[in-house]
Amino acid sequence: MKLLERFFLSLSSFFPGLILFIFTRNFFPNVENLLASIAKFILISVMLVVAFVSLKYFEEKEISDTATIVSIQPVEHEIIPTYIGLFVIMVGLGSLSFIYQIFIVFFIFVIWFVLMEKSYYFNLIWLLVFKYRYYKVHDEVGNTYIIYSKRNDVKEVGKIQNLVRINNFTFLEKD
Repeated sequence: MKLLERFFLSLSSFFPGLILFIFTRNFFPNVENLLASIAKFILISVMLVVAFVSLKYFEEKEISDTATIVSIQPVEHEIIPTYIGLFVIMVGLGSLSFIYQIFIVFFIFVIWFVLMEKSYYFNLIWLLVFKYRYYKVHDEVGNTYIIYSKRNDVKEVGKIQNLVRINNFTFLEKD
């Protein structure tokens, strides 16, 4: 179950790159543009539903942690270079044949799944669509964690309760 949960979380955080790939690729060259647009809309809708379901899964999960923090800062700006790099790669795939494009997208996703999601989990859709903020916090021992929160401009230190563990370094604060 943990591997399946991690797979859907990684897929959900990889969606912005896939959305860009879908928009830069004409999947149906012999069909009218309206049908291609409808198909792209359906694919993007499915991706947003998976992001929504994964978020709701954690929002419904039992509260499991409390953190005592000594410093907190918003860090949305730190994930932007990662997504810009992903977007540049996706746009650059246009000159390759479709089979190579699919292979490269799959390979990038495997790297995303194996390497990037082991430490911090970040999901651009949660930030943009579902209005979460992304905070880096340090506890009294010196550990660094990421907390997703609906609260804006959090500056107070101390105890943060109602945390649900996403992975070892990322938590979701429930309202």
